[in-house]
Amino acid sequence: MALEQKDKELADCKALFEQLKKDFKYNLKLLQDRDLELEQSDVSVTQLRSEITRHMSTISELGVRCKNADDSIQVLMREKELAETNMRKQLERERADHSAAMRECHLRYAQEIEELRNKCHLVEQQLKVRANFGNHAVTMHLPTCKSSNPLCIPGRYFCNQTC
Repeated sequence: MALEQKDKELADCKALFEQLKKDFKYNLKLLQDRDLELEQSDVSVTQLRSEITRHMSTISELGVRCKNADDSIQVLMREKELAETNMRKQLERERADHSAAMRECHLRYAQEIEELRNKCHLVEQQLKVRANFGNHAVTMHLPTCKSSNPLCIPGRYFCNQTC
């Protein structure tokens, strides 16, 4: 009986050993599969970190480009404002020059018109004197201006307007 019991214990130990061996192989296979997954995950993480680094570099470069573009826009805006200011000043100077030239021209033409009116009046007076000179009294009937134009003198025979 002791031998049978020992054989039974040995069989139980062998069965337990086989079960432990089977469990060990299963756990070993499980660990090997997990190690493989971890290695693949490490490769993926490394690749993702590399991509993140590239993306961060691109983002940084784009940030620098945006900053440079903003700076360029600011410079162009200042140049545009300066050009507009200069153009406005130039336009104002040209308007003032033009207005002064027009006033001068108007004044000169008004003086010329007045001189011509005076000459016409003098010629008119001379014609009247000649017509009344001597024994004959000759009266001249010249057409006279009837315009309401302020540059014309009503009653004068000379007028540069169509009256």
